[in-house]
Amino acid sequence: MPVTDSGFMLRSLEFLATFFIFFVGLCVLDMIVVYVLDVTQTKHALRRNYPVIGHFRYFFHEVGVIAHSCGVSEPRQLRRFHARIVTENRHSVSLQDMYATHATQSKQNETNR
Repeated sequence: MPVTDSGFMLRSLEFLATFFIFFVGLCVLDMIVVYVLDVTQTKHALRRNYPVIGHFRYFFHEVGVIAHSCGVSEPRQLRRFHARIVTENRHSVSLQDMYATHATQSKQNETNR
């Protein structure tokens, strides 16, 4: 079956290409701003000597803090069962318990139908 209106597909492709170029441009502009801020700041030698890449150290430090708060000595040991969700009534529930409850409730709903 032949396509009668290919104008829509071409306009969509042009829009997506324009959006992609705009997004890449924003990312490059963001990296340039971060680079300039890193080189001109005087507090952290790591960020001054390794602009942009130095931010990864701080990111991984925060991941380590989260891992230690979950009771794990190394961030590589962090697993799904360490994660916890705080419910509306301010109770901390592990993901395993939450999904086990959810699976049990869905099975009960299926049997009640």
